[in-house]
Formats: sequence, C-alpha cells, structure tokens
Amino acid sequence: MDLTQMPTCTIKRWTDDAVIVEGEAGCLSVLVERCVRDGVDLSGADLSGANLSGANLSGAYLSGANLRGANLSGAYLSGANLRGAYLSGAYLSGANLRGAYLSGANLRGADLSGANLSGANLRGAYLSGANLRGANLSGARLNWQSHALLAEILCQNAGKNVPRRKIAGLIAISIDWCWDHFLQIDDTERDWALNVLAAYVQPDDGAPDVLRDGRAAGNKPCKAAEARVLRAAKAGKLAECEEAMDYEDAEAKQ
Repeated sequence: MDLTQMPTCTIKRWTDDAVIVEGEAGCLSVLVERCVRDGVDLSGADLSGANLSGANLSGAYLSGANLRGANLSGAYLSGANLRGAYLSGAYLSGANLRGAYLSGANLRGADLSGANLSGANLRGAYLSGANLRGANLSGARLNWQSHALLAEILCQNAGKNVPRRKIAGLIAISIDWCWDHFLQIDDTERDWALNVLAAYVQPDDGAPDVLRDGRAAGNKPCKAAEARVLRAAKAGKLAECEEAMDYEDAEAKQ
C-alpha cells in the first residue's frame, strides 16, 4: 500500500449525481480551489456541508450549486457567479463577496455577518432569517422585497438613535408587510428611512417608485410617488413581493 498517494476527492452534480470532476487532493477545499483556478465550471455542484473556510474562490462558476450548510467563513468569493445557488444555512461570516452575482440565490438563514457584499447583485435573492449584521452593502443591487436586507441597511444608518432603530426593527419583523403597508405608517422617522434607502437605488433595479423619484428629487420623499405605489398596491400589482413571500412560506414548511 502506497501511503504517499494522495486521497481522491470527487465533486458531483447534486441534481443527478453525475461526476463533474475527480482528482487527487488532500481535502475537498483544495480540489475546489484548483477547479476555480483552472476555470472549471462548477455549476450545480454538490458542496453541501463542505468546509471551504478561507478558500480562494474568486470568480468561481457556482450557479445553481448546492452549498447548504457549507462553511464559507472568510472565503474569497469576489466576482463569483452564485446565481440561483442554494446557500441556506451557510456560514459566510467575513466572506469577501465583492461584486458576486447572487441573483435568485437562496440565503435563507445564512450567516453573512461582516461579509463584504459591496457591488454584489442581490436581486431576487432570498434572505429570510439571514444574519447580515455589519455586512458591507455599499453599491449592492438590492432585493427591494427583502425585510432582512432593508432592515440591516436602516439599522447600520440608525446608529444609536432609538426611534430610527425601531423603524429598522419594524421592517425586520413585519414579514407580512409590503411597501404599501410601510408607506401608510404614521411615524416621524419614516421619511428618514425612505431617504436612506433611496441612496441605494440603481438603474433598472426594481426599486419602488417612491425611492426612485425621491432620489431624483435629491432624496426628498415624493408624495406623488407614494400615491402611485399605494394605487399600484390596491390594484394588486405587488406580485413580486407576493411571490417572494410565497417562496419563503414554502421553504419554511420543508
């Protein structure tokens, strides 16, 4: 028996168990890093529960990959393609996700505390129950229906101001609310919250009119825009929000 021979690691596709890559490596993280370095497409890879802490996965192709419960704390994922990836319950504390593509990714219950999400694309990402405390969200394209995401942005900007932190907390816990409910609350800090969120609006990012028009007006809340959003809500045009909540309800039952 050759004791010097390296163990063999295999990465399979989680949907059909097909082998994506197989090779000698001291551990799975070494093989994954090698694949990323060589430009191997790991879309749909089954990496659930994998220990990839501190791994260099910058620019990785991981769209649709199964990373449920994986340890990615401190990992380098800048520019990685994680579109539609399953990251529920994953540990991403302190990870570098700068410019990562996370559109449609399932980050339910993931730990993203202290992660660098600057410039990341989070449109359509599911973040219910995710820990985003201290995450860098500058320049990120947001999911404007994510309570966890919007609440964290407001909390970071509220500092020690109690009334403003209350608004952030209200957003966090009111998961049955959509924008029409928020716009109808009578609170002196509501306009502050709208101004903070308006600063994150980007072209064609699906932001509510009240934020987009407010930004165009120099971050001054636009009453006309509020009225349009409320009319749209009453006309049943909040399908995107409703779909997101339906998805989260379905996930909670699994």
